[in-house]
Amino acid sequence: MRVYVVRHGDAAPPRGGGERALTDHGTQNANDAGRLLAEEDFDYLLCSPKLRTRQTRDCILAAVGSVESREELSLLPPSTEQSVADAVQACGGQSVVLVSHLPLVAELVGWFTTGDPRDYRLMGFPPAGIVALDMDVVGQGMATLAWHAFPPEFDKQ
Repeated sequence: MRVYVVRHGDAAPPRGGGERALTDHGTQNANDAGRLLAEEDFDYLLCSPKLRTRQTRDCILAAVGSVESREELSLLPPSTEQSVADAVQACGGQSVVLVSHLPLVAELVGWFTTGDPRDYRLMGFPPAGIVALDMDVVGQGMATLAWHAFPPEFDKQ
C-alpha cells in the first residue's frame, strides 16, 4: 500500500484566536498538489479537522474526484504516530492520503521509515509538500520512501 503524507497549504496568520485559512498562494499550491495526486491511485483521504487542512483536502478532492474522505482527530498535533497508523490500518490496507500539520507530518515520515519520529531525512517539509511511502505492513519502521514532491515545481524525486 502507499501512504501519501501531505502538509496543508500555506495558511494566513491567526486572527483573534480563529481558524487559519489558506492564503491565495496556499490554495494554488494545494491545487497543484491535487493535480499531482490525481495521477496516483488511492482510496481514502484523511485530514485533521482544522480549516487549513480541510481546505487543502477540498483542493485535492477537486482534482482527483471521488474518494472516501473524513476528518481524523489523530492527525491533530500533538498526536501519536501509532494513533495515525491505526487510522491508516482502519482503511483496510488501501492507499491513503493524510493531510496534517508540522511537526506531525515530518514525524510520521521518520516513524514510518526508520522507526524514529525525529529521523526525518528530507530537506524541509514545505506547505502543500507530499511524501509518498510504500509499506506492506502499517507500522513503525515498515515504510520505504517512494518519492517526494515539494512546491513550487512538484517534481517527483
